[in-house]
Amino acid sequence: MAQIGTGTEQSSSSTAMIDYLGDGGPDGQCMGRSATDKDSFFGATPVVQQVIGAPTSLTTSGQSTTLFTGSTQTIAFMNQMAAVVTALRNLGLCS
Repeated sequence: MAQIGTGTEQSSSSTAMIDYLGDGGPDGQCMGRSATDKDSFFGATPVVQQVIGAPTSLTTSGQSTTLFTGSTQTIAFMNQMAAVVTALRNLGLCS
């Protein structure tokens, strides 16, 4: 398993030292061992795994290109997208 800080490299264009998370192995990296481990990015306060409700099912009306059959589905979809944006903000991945 890779450890944080196992790869440090000096950028050729500056004197900055870049710290890499992975070790370049074929199995990849994993952040957190459980949903209660706290993680964050870009200086945000670490938070536990963000929970977003079950996906809203979208239906189509025959051959129509309409994805929503009514305002209830539209509102549910918009609420779900708002939850995704909130989770990304909580992790520090967007502002």
